[in-house]
Amino acid sequence: MIAALALALSVGSTPAVAGGDAIWFLMSSEDEAAHVLCLQRPDPDALSYRVARRLTEDPQAIATHGASLWLAPAGRVPSLLVVSASWDASLGHWLLQPKGGFTRLPSPPLEGRVVEVVPLAKGPLVLAEREGEVAAARLEQGQWSHVASPPWPVEQAVVAAAASPKGAAVLTSDRLAVGRLWMWDAQADLWSPIVDISGTGVPVDLVSAPEGLLVGLQMDMEGRSIVLLQDGQLRPWMTVQDVDAKARLVCAGGDVFLFRFKNRKPELRSLNLAGGQSGSWEPMIAVWPMSNTLLVNLLLVALVVTTVLLFGAMQPVNDLAIPSGWALASLGQRTAACAIDLLPGLVVGWCTTGLSFPSLTAWCGMPSIQFLPMMMTIGGVTALWGLCWEPWGGRTPGKWIMRITVMPLDGRALRWHHVLRRNLVKGVLLVVPPLLAWSFLTPWILGLDNLAGRTMVCRRA
Repeated sequence: MIAALALALSVGSTPAVAGGDAIWFLMSSEDEAAHVLCLQRPDPDALSYRVARRLTEDPQAIATHGASLWLAPAGRVPSLLVVSASWDASLGHWLLQPKGGFTRLPSPPLEGRVVEVVPLAKGPLVLAEREGEVAAARLEQGQWSHVASPPWPVEQAVVAAAASPKGAAVLTSDRLAVGRLWMWDAQADLWSPIVDISGTGVPVDLVSAPEGLLVGLQMDMEGRSIVLLQDGQLRPWMTVQDVDAKARLVCAGGDVFLFRFKNRKPELRSLNLAGGQSGSWEPMIAVWPMSNTLLVNLLLVALVVTTVLLFGAMQPVNDLAIPSGWALASLGQRTAACAIDLLPGLVVGWCTTGLSFPSLTAWCGMPSIQFLPMMMTIGGVTALWGLCWEPWGGRTPGKWIMRITVMPLDGRALRWHHVLRRNLVKGVLLVVPPLLAWSFLTPWILGLDNLAGRTMVCRRA
């Protein structure tokens, strides 16, 4: 079983994730050609994240301490980039520095491939491998300096690394899942083995938590044992089920989590180390990389525009000039057509904002700023969908399937200004669903979109 787990871990990639003030992780973009670096909100009750940076290829390693994230990009010559993020509670928004891209640090005096970046308080420790030999260098006060080369054997590969009270800790393992925990004493500049790991599970994790150094051992395909390094020995702490070999321990903001991807979607699971209990896997929801204040302002502008359109263009409807051979479409026909035309917006929302059925029903029941980007995406795409189709015959694909047509109230030809007004208002109605109830307050069950556009939806009599 141990050998099978070691083989499973060696095939494919494990998620790149790091924790500091928040959780940073790397995930594939929709087009599979690029990758995005994401940042989780620090609120444990709002498991949402935003895209912080877009990358052209996978980095060799990432690590974070506090507000700073260090990233070693792919390349033959080792280099290091940095970006920092601070949470502004008043704006409900991450402030990134620099505002775009990364700050390039001086290149470390190393050769080969970067295998690990260890997040230390005064600066990162970089480990690079060349022809089976590992060298190390430390960045402090903007200057690189060589440190003692790690002495582990060539067959030992670096699994994970973390900061320790005296310097750094590195977890290594060979192909047979025989692991060893090494310590680097920063003051003495000395590496020393602390404890061997053999036969108790595959070593996969090493994180620095308030309780101390935690090591994760994969026991089987769905079980993870978490042990604590204490007095030079690994003491069992807790065992968590429903954890595959690709899941990773991460510590952020003093809390410990398990992180994984399921169906290409990030999920997070909180661990209560004091009580030895774990929560359930919770999906993380993508949000727009803009502040909540800006989103609210955009919504207010949209509502103002809608109000101007309504009161500026809407006049009392005394009678409907329904052409001969036509009748008003039933509410059921219009609802079915609207549901069909919502599909493009739902697809775009699912791809870009993490739309799900629970989040959609949560918005309709109790609107929250957390789901506002999702609804604005659906409303905007649906409005553009109608603007692209209705000028050419008054039909969208949904209306064509239901055999209904948009017509002006005065019975004349349908013009662009009719279509523009009704679809702009329809987009706002989808962001604020309770406004849809207005349609039941008119004698002909005309919605606000039809009243603003001076239109009606008819069917063949």
